[in-house]
Amino acid sequence: MHGWSYGTQVISRVLSYAIEGGRLGPNPCEGIKALYRNDRSNDIWAKSGLAALKAVASDAVRQGVSLAAHAGLLAEDLRRLC
Repeated sequence: MHGWSYGTQVISRVLSYAIEGGRLGPNPCEGIKALYRNDRSNDIWAKSGLAALKAVASDAVRQGVSLAAHAGLLAEDLRRLC
């Protein structure tokens, strides 16, 4: 399901459940082409890059970077943390 929106994934799973239970014929979501491809591999920091940043950053930035690296949250969600 690479490239599918979350909504498409959910409706496909719901329809698959109905098909498996004998309540529905062929899955109408089968064969839907993805609207986009998302490759975020260039957005991931290597350990060496994180170490280099932490070596020169302030304590507050080091803590923020550590939180971001371990939490897996989106930048906008990190900014809203209290």
